Amino acid sequence: MIYSALRWVNGIALHWFYRDIPVTGRNNIPVDAPLLIAVNHQNALVDSLIVGWVIPRRITMTAKATLIDNPLVGLLFKTVGVVPLRRTSDDQKSSPQ
Repeated sequence: MIYSALRWVNGIALHWFYRDIPVTGRNNIPVDAPLLIAVNHQNALVDSLIVGWVIPRRITMTAKATLIDNPLVGLLFKTVGVVPLRRTSDDQKSSPQ
């Protein structure tokens, strides 16, 4: 329910900022088979929003684990099912030299 509501709001925001989002090959996206989507991070937030809007089924996204340190972001991620990924560089930054 929350995922659908956020997807709807996301669609409105994307159409507000980007008048046209051309999508090619949408018919190649399987409806019920496993799917792995790799996005080029030109803008990590917008990339995720576009993928969430364009893919016609619920998707599970990943995000760097340090983002869940913010309580509000952590709650949002938990609610919509974002999987946090801990990177080696995150551990190196948090450990004393």
